[in-house]
Amino acid sequence: MGKSQGEIFGIALLFVIIILGLIIYSQFAALDDYTEDEDLTRQQYNTLALNTRDAIMDMSTGCSGGRIHGGDDTLADLARVCVTRSSTAHSDPEIECEIDGSNQTVGSCSHFKNLLNSTLYNLFNNSNTTEIPFKLHGELDLYGGDHKLDNLTVSNLGELEVGGQTVDEDNYIQQGFRRSTSGYTAIGAGVEDFHIELFVYYRP
Repeated sequence: MGKSQGEIFGIALLFVIIILGLIIYSQFAALDDYTEDEDLTRQQYNTLALNTRDAIMDMSTGCSGGRIHGGDDTLADLARVCVTRSSTAHSDPEIECEIDGSNQTVGSCSHFKNLLNSTLYNLFNNSNTTEIPFKLHGELDLYGGDHKLDNLTVSNLGELEVGGQTVDEDNYIQQGFRRSTSGYTAIGAGVEDFHIELFVYYRP
């Protein structure tokens, strides 16, 4: 496993532990009348979604060339490269990355989506630890759905079973889930900003 992949899985493991800790805390806190209010639980999961989104965007990718002053590119840097260096809506600008111990040239848009997908699934859809419904949505200001990152969605909704039932966008409320949100953040990319939001679904 390459250095960058090791860092990714290390971050994933850290946040799985944080997620489990928050869930266990919430279950015990429910015994207290004061903390039984659903608003408190929603705030906790909103914070979880916000911190997870920001940590993923700031994680090192093992790539270089996306930062003006050099250094390892973050996942947010990969998104900027993808957007700012695209000559057409379907471009996939190349960037140098260390993958499995060797330097490789990869498409920045494709690599961004692959890392985002694998990291989120390792965090929230890991049967060895915990499984939590999630959805990440990203969109660009100007492209109108044609760019590789516009209307980006990564989610385990429709795949994940909780209590023998598949959780999806249409039935999560009926199954007793509520939806928390990180809120949108804008990753600056010149005249075109990439907006990204993470939703985490939970049972109060």
